[in-house]
Amino acid sequence: MKRLACLHAHYSNVDYIERAFAPFGLELTHYTDPGLIRRMASDQRFSRAQASEQVMRQLEWMMDCGADVVLVTCTQYAALLEESKPQWPVPVITIDEAFFHVLCRWEQPQIVLFTNPDTVEGTMKRLYAFAETVGKAPDIEVQVIEGSFELIMAGKKEAYLKRVSGYIQDLIQSGEQRMIHTAQLSMTEAAEAVEREYRVEIGNPLKPLVPSLIDALGLEG
Repeated sequence: MKRLACLHAHYSNVDYIERAFAPFGLELTHYTDPGLIRRMASDQRFSRAQASEQVMRQLEWMMDCGADVVLVTCTQYAALLEESKPQWPVPVITIDEAFFHVLCRWEQPQIVLFTNPDTVEGTMKRLYAFAETVGKAPDIEVQVIEGSFELIMAGKKEAYLKRVSGYIQDLIQSGEQRMIHTAQLSMTEAAEAVEREYRVEIGNPLKPLVPSLIDALGLEG
């Protein structure tokens, strides 16, 4: 049985991964550290280099526990890892790698929604660097759903999902024609609910992640 170790910034992301990979018979282990995001936001003496070192220590521990593949579900963690560019003995996949492929394949204008403003710069920097390597120039507007990330970090998941889904609904009802994507895993449930209600496609990083990770693990899809 393949072992998939997952690093989360919040407990709410565990269920998404459990449900997505339940059909594949994986041994899933979850490691969650909401404290790092909190400290980055509140302690000005805590540098990005220190934050990156903390993430790398976490990943090293996960690998030492016998992971075949490591999944990082936090976009802010992913940006920190990109800055340090470590070499790992097992594959390390971030939540937005496969998502970048989707954004770059889309020819029409797009909106990418975030709830955590601190992850926008790092994620978009990584996206445009990836786009350059594949010869694409995606037309993307970033929008941050203000006041929402604090809700999920406080454990107010239902209020968070309501805020996110309401924002997406407002975009659709305003006549927005651009493709809408949610950039963070924690937004997935809200995006899926609006998809069902309005029968429109809304992108999220979990959709392309599943086939990408199954391929990395060498499993049948």
